[in-house]
Amino acid sequence: MIYTLGHRSAYLVGISEGTEERPFLKTGWHRRINGEEYPGGSVWKTSEEVWAHIDSQGQRLTEHSVFAIDAEWESGTLTSPNPWRSLANDSRIVKEILRRVN
Repeated sequence: MIYTLGHRSAYLVGISEGTEERPFLKTGWHRRINGEEYPGGSVWKTSEEVWAHIDSQGQRLTEHSVFAIDAEWESGTLTSPNPWRSLANDSRIVKEILRRVN
């Protein structure tokens, strides 16, 4: 399992409407029709890293949350110039990960 961020309301609808045959997916790397590359969605190894990223963005990501993705860190991601990796292949978004309160 790896983790991403997403607009909370949209992702919760996507998860609830997803089925085994047509799951709600996070987009992975691909080449667009115009030849440009899409690097794949942003992913982190831990949910805590995603929450830290959301917090670092101030008010910009207040409607976002953390979601688990059915993919592996080593085989399912690509390195990126950012502090996160990119998702290598389209992968199922499994569930929301609520913030841990200590």
